[in-house]
Amino acid sequence: MHLYNNFWRLLKRHWQGMVIYTVILIVMLAIMFSQSGGLSNDVNFEESSFNIAYTDFDDSDLSRSLIDYLSSNNTMTDVSGMSEKSVAEQVYFRVENYQMTIPAGFEESVLDGNGAGDIAYYSGIDGSWQTYAINNQINMYIGLYRQYINIGKTPSEAASLTMDSLLDKTEVTIYSSEETNDSSDLVAIMIYNGCQYYMFCAMGILAMSCGVVIMISSKKELSDRIDISPNRKIVRTLSSFLGLATFAFIMWFFISIVITCIGWGTEFLKNYGWAVYLNTFMGTLVASSFAILITAFDIAENVFSMVINVVGMACAFLGGLFVPMWFMDEKLLVVSRFIPHYWYSYVNGMIANQFEYSSAKVIECALIQLLFSLLLIGATILINSMKRGTAFKVKLSTTNK
Repeated sequence: MHLYNNFWRLLKRHWQGMVIYTVILIVMLAIMFSQSGGLSNDVNFEESSFNIAYTDFDDSDLSRSLIDYLSSNNTMTDVSGMSEKSVAEQVYFRVENYQMTIPAGFEESVLDGNGAGDIAYYSGIDGSWQTYAINNQINMYIGLYRQYINIGKTPSEAASLTMDSLLDKTEVTIYSSEETNDSSDLVAIMIYNGCQYYMFCAMGILAMSCGVVIMISSKKELSDRIDISPNRKIVRTLSSFLGLATFAFIMWFFISIVITCIGWGTEFLKNYGWAVYLNTFMGTLVASSFAILITAFDIAENVFSMVINVVGMACAFLGGLFVPMWFMDEKLLVVSRFIPHYWYSYVNGMIANQFEYSSAKVIECALIQLLFSLLLIGATILINSMKRGTAFKVKLSTTNK
């Protein structure tokens, strides 16, 4: 118990790294929250302009008039000559706010009333207020166009009258956080982004706080002082690991409370909450294992933070935490599968509807992360055993002389 309490006393002295990564996480979440539009009920009635990329495979009166209407207050770019991946990259890096593809037979589908002439679109992460605003403009146009068709107007007349009507007046739609679907979409964005950055920051927090304490406790000066006490080495090791496990659990419990507060009462949390909690728990376990493994190497204290940053950033990029998986090369993804961050990010992708959601797949990814954690802990034990064995042999050879 004394060694366990000593772990926390040392932890209080090495809080700087923990604060740095906590601030990074908060700043990242604040940026993502502001970009998603937040959950505020405040409404500013002002016209917004967006950059919209489009591809028109229909080339009909309706599709051309729709593009003309959107051009009245947005910047429209024809990307029919660009590859799908290039367009997706432009949207992801916010060169374009929205990309839409008007399919062949769009006008015919609307006129027949068999469908809405569904337009395929991509806006980065669905659910942002920009997506709602652009979709609202498109839906208003198609809805009014149908009304003119229903009263006997020809397609060209309906397109012209719809354009004139929508340009003559401003229509405002209020999206309230009380609307379940909209709120769930905004919550999904916030939780998705928060969970993506959480694993990177968790690894930094654990390594720069608990990892530093374990590394200091393993130094020869302090280690020799503990060795002369009645406590065995295994007790010292377990005390350090128990301290790290306690800190990691507190951190995971705190982030779980934050997630619960953000998603309370939404369909998103009801449907995917268990997967979010399980995935963040396994991510915390992996981050703890990495922190323990790094302390097994003889790294100078002034270099330790640099090693943590390099390892953390490399795992985050290769694992799909910072760069979405659909932008990564297939050969690189093959390598990424050997990193636990990949499986953590994959679950987040399923929750955000980037991949097909499956409860069985969530559990499979969690078990793979658990396996990685056990391997990392096993590697740590092996390295420490080899270090103790080498030191013992050197001591014997010196004695014989």
